[in-house]
Amino acid sequence: MKISFKNAVALSLIPQIVIVKWLGKHSEFVENYYSTGFYPFISGVFRILFGWIPFSIGDLIYFALIILALTYLFRNRKSIWKNKLSFARNV
Repeated sequence: MKISFKNAVALSLIPQIVIVKWLGKHSEFVENYYSTGFYPFISGVFRILFGWIPFSIGDLIYFALIILALTYLFRNRKSIWKNKLSFARNV
């Protein structure tokens, strides 16, 4: 039986929740490996890539995603209304 991409994404949420709960209880692990190890490296890379831009790239991404979501809702409003359960799964 072949598992669909949407179902795989939905099922991957369970391990993510478990990992986040575990990391919340082991703050020393997060402090040692993320805060003082990985984060300074990745923030330096993003500073080099986007530091020269006088506005937030993240805000542009949020804006684009909101526009895409509204466009999707507008174009598919009839099928969303008919298939509410399918739409909820897609979200």
